[in-house]
Amino acid sequence: MNLQKRLESFFSKDSKLNGRVVIGLILAVYFISIFCSSFFMDYAKYWQMLGVPAASQLFSDLKAVTIAIKCSGATINSTTPNPCNSWFAYPKIWYLFSSIWVSPDHVAYMAVALISLFYFTTFILLGRINVNAGIYYALLLCSPPMMLAIERGQPDLIIFILCGAAIWCMRKRISVYGAGTLLMFAGFLKLYPLATVISFLNGNKKTSLRLLSILTIIGTAYILFNRTDIQSLSNSLTKNYWSVSVGFMHGCLVFFTLLNTYSFFHRLFHYIPYPVISYSFVTVIMIVVFISSRKKGIITFNSDHIFSFRVGASLYVGSFLIGNNYDYKFIVFIFTIPQLLAWLKNAPQVKIITICALLAILITCWSFFLSYVLYWVIYTFMEESLNWFIFGYFVFMLFNTIPEWTKSLLGFRDVKLSKE
Repeated sequence: MNLQKRLESFFSKDSKLNGRVVIGLILAVYFISIFCSSFFMDYAKYWQMLGVPAASQLFSDLKAVTIAIKCSGATINSTTPNPCNSWFAYPKIWYLFSSIWVSPDHVAYMAVALISLFYFTTFILLGRINVNAGIYYALLLCSPPMMLAIERGQPDLIIFILCGAAIWCMRKRISVYGAGTLLMFAGFLKLYPLATVISFLNGNKKTSLRLLSILTIIGTAYILFNRTDIQSLSNSLTKNYWSVSVGFMHGCLVFFTLLNTYSFFHRLFHYIPYPVISYSFVTVIMIVVFISSRKKGIITFNSDHIFSFRVGASLYVGSFLIGNNYDYKFIVFIFTIPQLLAWLKNAPQVKIITICALLAILITCWSFFLSYVLYWVIYTFMEESLNWFIFGYFVFMLFNTIPEWTKSLLGFRDVKLSKE
């Protein structure tokens, strides 16, 4: 039996036990081991042994953001860097929450609440799964990037919860406009979720166009209104800031940013700026994927998880296109996996590439351990190659899951989706 058949059998095998129980048990063992380790060694060192670059202070990211938000010298009208936290690289809308945000002394309570909501959202969205799928999800949730989001109390957990709530609204058919509001609010907070507007492309042409127009206008207006602030945030993330983060970054600029530390490439990039090279690759990939999808007209089976996939895939694509982002944003992979498993079972045209995507996601989440045995350039090249492949796969499947009326407008071959 070849690898494809083995993986198909692995994920499709029925089980009486709900796979979410397996996830819960594995997570419980993970956190209990951390608690027990605190009796004989520093918890941060133990977490680092598990591949998570833990800080000396628990929930450090959330506390740093809290200090910045509660800073008396910073307001939404400020034009200078936050005096209490100069690296605070968030849109100024966060300052509006200063009156209701917890104090720095109570950050731990907020972090525990966010982490609990994160896992609650994950368990609700997954529904009933088999044991083997539960093992796969548990491996992802226990991976260093996802545990980094937990250990740091990363505010991106808020983005995940908001997007999860939007997905739940769509799945329960509660309100498409409510879902759009939640995703747009997430975009106001961190910008890259604005890419999720494409998730609302569905079989109802009139509703899709109306909602897409509204969300696009609002998102564009927000970016234009805050363009000076956004530019200053971008400038604050210097090359040196990113270069110290080998192993826990993803994005289209990561590999080129690190190559720029070598004198040869630094001179080369002086004549051809590496962002030009990187975004040229992105453009070529998107054009090739679009042409390939348009000519082949691949038929895909879309389950009830298709909206969740579109949200997760567009979040990753948006994050990737920003150029450099910490890998804790890999938590968005959770949104995409249910649909990938559905394609693995019911879409023979994309089974092989979907298997590759499932493996790439798992490997890139655990790739940090390769940095112990490989030279950093080789390791980074391998890791970023996986991230580029995931980017290409998501773009490819986003093109191939757009509704028929959109495919017709774009000149796709006449295909009919199995389910929308």
